[in-house]
Amino acid sequence: WENSEKAFGIAQPEVESYTGKYLRIKAAVTNQEPEKVPEELAALDFSLAVGSVVLVDYDYLTQLIQDWIDEQQQYTTPDQAQAHMTDYLQNSAKVQASLNKLAETQPQQAQLIREAMPYIEQQMQQSQQQSDQNQAPVALNARELVADYAQRQLVKKTSVFAHTWGLDQTALLRVAREHTVGTDEWHHEQELTQSANLAAALQAQTAAGPKIPAILPLYRIKSQAAWRQFIEHDLAIYLQK
Repeated sequence: WENSEKAFGIAQPEVESYTGKYLRIKAAVTNQEPEKVPEELAALDFSLAVGSVVLVDYDYLTQLIQDWIDEQQQYTTPDQAQAHMTDYLQNSAKVQASLNKLAETQPQQAQLIREAMPYIEQQMQQSQQQSDQNQAPVALNARELVADYAQRQLVKKTSVFAHTWGLDQTALLRVAREHTVGTDEWHHEQELTQSANLAAALQAQTAAGPKIPAILPLYRIKSQAAWRQFIEHDLAIYLQK
């Protein structure tokens, strides 16, 4: 069990403690009359207890959020929601704790979901308002909400970047979406390069923004380096496949 903490998230002293408790309980039970001891218990291995530790991954976390959403959508009035506020806060804390756990192994996935949580809560509130107005609330899907948030961020961020560099946003989005982060494979950059408008970039230039070269060839070289860095770093978490 020397690597128990790395493998299961349980420190070695805890494993030793659990092992001791298990052995004491097993000894006490197996001292009963033979016919009263189930065969399965005699063959039970402590590794089953360790294996029951929850593995927090993207699927687990989005399902946890989905359960939270479904629970909240059961309440059709503000009074009902208020009466179950304790459950809301407890489930919210559980989601946050699981996010922290996911961040240890999948930091980008955790960051995306963490960023998306205010958006998810906003959609939950809007659904509650629809219910208050006697309208059928829209069924919310946690995975779709996270994906929708990611797409909204892509559109928002590429809009600002395209304006700053005098680029066509649609062409920039196409390059970003078809690029695999962490690789040197880029597609449709020629279309993006052709869309580059030096005059528009110079007009949009600010003191706090990037320095745009006034010479077209230099501008194209610098803009390509800029959009590659932008996609690799600023958009990476929103481009997760």
